Amino acid sequence: MNNTKHIQACCDVLAELLAERTKFSPQSLEYLKHDKIISAYFACIRAHLEYDIRPYYASQRIRDFLNATYQDNPFVPKHLDGIDLAVHKLPASTPKNDCLLTQIRNSDIPIAVDVFRPRLAAYRQFLADNVQFYAERFGANALHGAGYFFQKTLEHFITSYLIGLNHAKVILDIGAAGHTYAKIIKNNYPEAVVIAQDLCFPAAAKELGANVFQLGGSAAALPLDDSTVDFVTFHCSVEHFEGSADLECLREVERILKPGGKAVIIPLHHNSRYSIVINPISGPFADDAFMQKVLLQEVVENNACCHYSTAYISRFVRQYSAGMLFERLLSKLALSAKIYAIEIDHEFEEEEILSHEYLNGLYSKYIPHHQRFFLELSKQ
Repeated sequence: MNNTKHIQACCDVLAELLAERTKFSPQSLEYLKHDKIISAYFACIRAHLEYDIRPYYASQRIRDFLNATYQDNPFVPKHLDGIDLAVHKLPASTPKNDCLLTQIRNSDIPIAVDVFRPRLAAYRQFLADNVQFYAERFGANALHGAGYFFQKTLEHFITSYLIGLNHAKVILDIGAAGHTYAKIIKNNYPEAVVIAQDLCFPAAAKELGANVFQLGGSAAALPLDDSTVDFVTFHCSVEHFEGSADLECLREVERILKPGGKAVIIPLHHNSRYSIVINPISGPFADDAFMQKVLLQEVVENNACCHYSTAYISRFVRQYSAGMLFERLLSKLALSAKIYAIEIDHEFEEEEILSHEYLNGLYSKYIPHHQRFFLELSKQ
């Protein structure tokens, strides 16, 4: 039995044990017997995931079960110095798509807002030119559901378009592990110098090809000279930076950007209230130190709203309110800021996006998702 099937089998047994345990009083011997067996099965799952985390990423069923049963999981912390994470959580309803722009427009927060409408013809051409770079990640199956393909490729399309619009020659992609954006940009702009950075890469810079480099280490301490980069991209990355790393990283971006250079954070994760979303299995399932040092600081010092969720695979996701975005980041930077709402025209849903001959025909029809935003930072 492979690791994924073994964990799924443990989940099935646990579901039965948890249901049976409800029949007994918490003080009864039968309840305590069930409790001991339940703890043993959770320990087994934990050991398997510590050895190999891939089943967690691959199986929605495993993620859903562990998220639904985290209150019964003895390895998931339930309290932070008296703060009950089962109570201290986000509202059940999803925030309105326009909450970020509404907050800005109804306040004196000095952030410009605008709308970005991708052109279908240009997006199709981008996919046709770069579909080979998405084959490994999306070709065998619809990773995270087919809608994720359109979210991710639209992000790449928008930043690629803006790179061309700004005639950028040196591009840095921060948090680049897990995708092939550097190859895409090099394909679209052959004369560019492209740097793919991620904490998980080896510290020493490595040349991957002609003027394509891989750079490891922290994004809060970039080994690049002042005013040497034209364009910086963040694709689903800065929201995962824990502690003060988000601000420290943007200060580094401010330092390395050339005058007239730009940085784009896409998507901009937001909520009506400043919030921290924690994946209880990816991190705190085995990490009390993280809960105490990182999450408690956010709750106590920043009045963050915190909750558990497996909607994100990463253990930590920061969702900015408009006020906290300005107070925490923008007010501390000498960069001009503009937030764009991405608006998709109805023609995206009416016409074929990607020919059936590509990626097993999984992505011929556009799948809409909730409205997204991106943040553009400019150095004068």
